[in-house]
Amino acid sequence: MYHVLTHAIMKGGSFLVVAATSTAGVGEDIADYKGLGKRMPFVAWSMTIFLFSLAGIPTGGGFVSKFLLFSSAVSAMQFSPWFLALAVSGVLNSALSLYYYARVVWYMLVLEAPQGAMPVREGRSLTTAIALSLVLTILTFIAAFPFIEFLQGAARTFFGF
Repeated sequence: MYHVLTHAIMKGGSFLVVAATSTAGVGEDIADYKGLGKRMPFVAWSMTIFLFSLAGIPTGGGFVSKFLLFSSAVSAMQFSPWFLALAVSGVLNSALSLYYYARVVWYMLVLEAPQGAMPVREGRSLTTAIALSLVLTILTFIAAFPFIEFLQGAARTFFGF
């Protein structure tokens, strides 16, 4: 449940960033994100945190949720050796996704903006939504265990044990 919560927040934040860039006229292709860190710095840095957290790097709750998932799979190896294969495939999948996420970050923060590209202002409502997703992503990292305890209590109540 914690992974679903963190994933929904991070993925939602990422889609909000794409919506902000699209409505600001930047575009949705990766080539349109060149130099986004200079044109829309808050949006670009927010997207960086969302993507790295999705990959399992300690920038948000995605790190904790993936760590818990993979360590639980390794712990469950005593029941079936397939759980180890599941954990290894999850780690490899995270490493592969990091390659694609790092490419987006490279375009946004390292590459220069196209000639004549001007700074862009995103809408207030999208900025607020991105900021809320960003705060929740970081909060699910900092306060991971209270979140997990709350979700465990909800699961116990729901399943009756």
